[in-house]
Amino acid sequence: MMPPLRHLPLSLRILLLMILFVVCYVLFPQLAVLLLQKTSLGEHVEQVLQGVVQTPDEVNVFIVLQTFSTLGAFGVSTMAFSQLEAGNVLVNLRLNRVPRTGLILWGIAGILVVQPLVSYLAEAVDKLPLPESLQAIKSMQQMEDAIICKLLDYTSPLRLGLMLLVMAVIPAVCEEMFFRGALAGDLFKEGVSLWVSLFISSLIFALGHLHFSNFIPILIIGMYLGYLYYCGSSLWLPIAVHFVNNAMAVVLYYLYNVKFVQQDLTKVTVPWWWAVISLIMFVFVLYVISRRYGCITNQFRADEEIFPVT
Repeated sequence: MMPPLRHLPLSLRILLLMILFVVCYVLFPQLAVLLLQKTSLGEHVEQVLQGVVQTPDEVNVFIVLQTFSTLGAFGVSTMAFSQLEAGNVLVNLRLNRVPRTGLILWGIAGILVVQPLVSYLAEAVDKLPLPESLQAIKSMQQMEDAIICKLLDYTSPLRLGLMLLVMAVIPAVCEEMFFRGALAGDLFKEGVSLWVSLFISSLIFALGHLHFSNFIPILIIGMYLGYLYYCGSSLWLPIAVHFVNNAMAVVLYYLYNVKFVQQDLTKVTVPWWWAVISLIMFVFVLYVISRRYGCITNQFRADEEIFPVT
């Protein structure tokens, strides 16, 4: 049976993907609320929905809500869309392909060396004055940062494992399925310009995080992850690099909490010259990846494995 979305125009397929995202984004947190209300955590749901995350129980409620939201909005919506579009989720998202080891290592090297640059940019953007009409965005960012600090305020190794699952593994898999696998992947397959495809998918990726200071860093990282997907033709590559990016912050917070390091390394002020060195090293990594792994032709367009040529 022909998948119902296979021959629809690109714009209509992307619209349907977004509709599925919104539906799952609404439904899955509601499902989490219903489940939580049947437990001892139910009395804390209302406070968390209002943005109050202070007590350990409220932290646990937030973790459950966030996990359901990520799994549903990004994971389930993408799997449903891929099944309707291609009839095979693994093949359509290129989860059936294993990237080359060298490309994985270079991909991880890139996300490591770019950290000073994106940190410097985030600090620079954070210092920009905002008009009164946009102050609400800054307030949301501050509330989000406070919640993250509360989530990462622990010293238990078991809690570290849980936070790596919630803040690194699940987002890496589900967000990459949506933004790179489905969104950027469809743009690649339709022959849209590489840089246009990367910019569109990464812009939506950055806007979706609703974080003013990190908008440009997330945009850069999103384009990098998309480029890796394009080069490696395997979703496991950007998933691995995305995981490393998120896991670094979780582990650094933990090392500070247990006094292994005396300074919170996630809040170190980056000098301009360090950012310049970071940029040079990042460009070098991109050059090596491009030259060594042949990221020249579009491996996605007219892929007979997914869209048979008839």
